[in-house]
Amino acid sequence: MLGLNGIARDSPAHKLRWSRLVPGDGSAAADDCAKIRFASAMQAAVDHVPGFAVAAVSKVYVWASLGNAHIVNIGGSRGQVAIELAKNFGNIKLLVQEAAMAIKGADKDVPEQLKERV
Repeated sequence: MLGLNGIARDSPAHKLRWSRLVPGDGSAAADDCAKIRFASAMQAAVDHVPGFAVAAVSKVYVWASLGNAHIVNIGGSRGQVAIELAKNFGNIKLLVQEAAMAIKGADKDVPEQLKERV
């Protein structure tokens, strides 16, 4: 079976390229450097995507219409979006789910007045 770019999935080239980047095959969990590279690449993409800004998230959806809602932000990095939403909408509580290594210490970034909701 062919993988991306027409390379056979069982070929050494495919395994070398994807075994350290794709979660689920066990090798990503053992390679912290690959995790850091992946997280850095994702952050670089977010930093350089025109029009993307954390502040814009609260403006692109009518969050207040949700009422007293609980939102789970899966893959939410260090909670920047959750913090932004909590600042602007007092009716929602947010839970950020992220890899332990990525989120370690992020609770220190949450403003004291928001800690009950983020």
